[in-house]
Amino acid sequence: MSDKIHYKDLPPLDSAIVNRMSKEIKICIWLFIVYAFYLFIVPILNFNAPDFMKTRIWGGMSLTWFLTAIGAKIMAWLIAAIHVYFYTKDFYISETYDQKTAKGAGM
Repeated sequence: MSDKIHYKDLPPLDSAIVNRMSKEIKICIWLFIVYAFYLFIVPILNFNAPDFMKTRIWGGMSLTWFLTAIGAKIMAWLIAAIHVYFYTKDFYISETYDQKTAKGAGM
């Protein structure tokens, strides 16, 4: 006899969990689109405006290197911060909702 649990044997998810998961995937997709756009815009700018992208801006660093090295790290930190903000906001709202609707609440 196998101890494995098949996903079809599990009960369906609660509607609140399904709602949270759908919000999470939407946020992840939008953040991916923003980051992918940022990563693809640098080579496009290098091809279409090479003189502009060769501009020295900081410590002899060109704009291309700045955007790919430092800018990408800043974008990754911002995306992580946005993701954590929305996750904790949703988690806090669902926790207060659960507390208000728990059995025996208000007694």
